[in-house]
Amino acid sequence: MPSTTPALPDLSQLRAALAMHRYARDAVHVAHADLRGYDWLVASSKGVFAVNDDGFATVLFGWYFGICRHGDWLYLFENCGHRLRERPRGRLVRLTLRDGRLSDPVVIARGLDCHCHQIAVIDGLLHVVDTANQAILRYDLDGRPVDVLHPFDAAPYHHINAIAQIDGRIGVMLHNGRHEPPMTSQIVWFDPDWRPIERQTLPDTGCHDIVADDHGRLWYAASMSGELVASDGQRIPISSELMTRGIAFGPQRIIVGLSIFGPRERRDALRGMVALCDRQFQRIANIELPGAPAVIISLR
Repeated sequence: MPSTTPALPDLSQLRAALAMHRYARDAVHVAHADLRGYDWLVASSKGVFAVNDDGFATVLFGWYFGICRHGDWLYLFENCGHRLRERPRGRLVRLTLRDGRLSDPVVIARGLDCHCHQIAVIDGLLHVVDTANQAILRYDLDGRPVDVLHPFDAAPYHHINAIAQIDGRIGVMLHNGRHEPPMTSQIVWFDPDWRPIERQTLPDTGCHDIVADDHGRLWYAASMSGELVASDGQRIPISSELMTRGIAFGPQRIIVGLSIFGPRERRDALRGMVALCDRQFQRIANIELPGAPAVIISLR
């Protein structure tokens, strides 16, 4: 006889239902608040993870793209709508991070497009990269909207995905992976008033991240070749099979996110890992994670 046991939803459907439940109630699910002994925070499609040389702990459940620290505050962008574009369910979350412990989680803004990416505090304002709409959303530090910047024309679509302020300039990464005809990635530099200064064409496609090391060199993830590339042309191979995305420099370690390049509709189900290296990029450890890394920050 056929089984009468009801079919269980797949894990992606379950995660999506839990995310919409949290969104409706302005709830933030903190799984592990004690970050003492951990060196990094990794935002991913399956949560935020605290990482050290020995392993990881799940800190927050959810699908997180952006993460940044500003003083004692930790800011995150969470996609609570997953692939549902018709009803924006992106939101900004803030937690206090003091003495190695997380507390006071609060949702400070909601109703954002689900496909926002990196966030950064620049000149006292929280900047959110609204990838789908090629815009930069600006909020005060309590989540009140300030304005919306449109630094690029509506077409072609550049899939902007990273933002950073370095030496007084603001850089935005143009992934250009969906550009027709195909283009390599670019970094566009702006002055503090968002006037364009320079458009830097990169030799790689599908790039992520704009990060400065403590020697002043800029780095980006040449994701499709599995490398890191510096502004002086140095190329560091990390993986011949996995894409690089997420870079952070610490006092003694460099950490790089690695993940499979999978179909977009199933990327929330993909696993990933981080590669821990010494300051000469010699591999120390690979730590597998339940989700694919998007952004990594140092806790040191």
